[in-house]
Amino acid sequence: MSNREHQKLGPDYNAFSESAYFDKINTPAKNPEYYERFHKPLVEEAKREAAPHPIVLLDVACGFAYELDFVKDDPSVYIVGIDIASDVLAQAKKRLPNATFIAADTEHSPLAKESADVGMALNAFGYKPDKVLETLYEALKPGKKCAMNFRVYGNTYNDAFFQHYIDQGAVLGDGDLVVGTGEHNKRFKLKVLNYENCTDEQVRKLDKQVFLCSLGDIQELAKAIGFDTVKHDTFHFPSPANPDNEMDVF
Repeated sequence: MSNREHQKLGPDYNAFSESAYFDKINTPAKNPEYYERFHKPLVEEAKREAAPHPIVLLDVACGFAYELDFVKDDPSVYIVGIDIASDVLAQAKKRLPNATFIAADTEHSPLAKESADVGMALNAFGYKPDKVLETLYEALKPGKKCAMNFRVYGNTYNDAFFQHYIDQGAVLGDGDLVVGTGEHNKRFKLKVLNYENCTDEQVRKLDKQVFLCSLGDIQELAKAIGFDTVKHDTFHFPSPANPDNEMDVF
């Protein structure tokens, strides 16, 4: 997959109702343990640093944004979420009326530079991992932190995830991602899961998802965008496609 093909990936999450989304998508968004381990410490740190002023919490590719329910009643947290699926954001807005949601592609981020105190990206890297990272990096204030999770291809815990969709007609292939220009290019090998021939019509709407192949590649990609890795951990959770997913969280 070339960079041009990478940019053409076009999922239609508007095709998913909230119930269908959580029946068919592998996400720890509602998991309180995930929030306590990965999001809460960063939010609390940002609040201490900004006190007595409120903080801006940015959620990139937020979808239905259930991970934000854990902070929606905190008056010291101003929530901003960005996602390409406008219908999905309308549903999120009903649950989080005080949040600001922006329907936009990370390819052309409308977010103000250096405007966020803390960031999160949950299941956000399946289509344009470099653009999601760029959106986060440019929107965060200097020195501020974010939490992001990845599903790594080759991690045996995730074999059941890939096999679940292959059994439905998905095709697993190879691709690459080029970041940078000229002699400073970095090329990353990807695995591409193509859902276009799946038997489930809604799953076909996922189009194609990409997966980095190693933890080292994730760290190198983040470094190429400008991030420093502060901490790495793993998180296990059950889902419809896999009873024991393992996400790598940075």
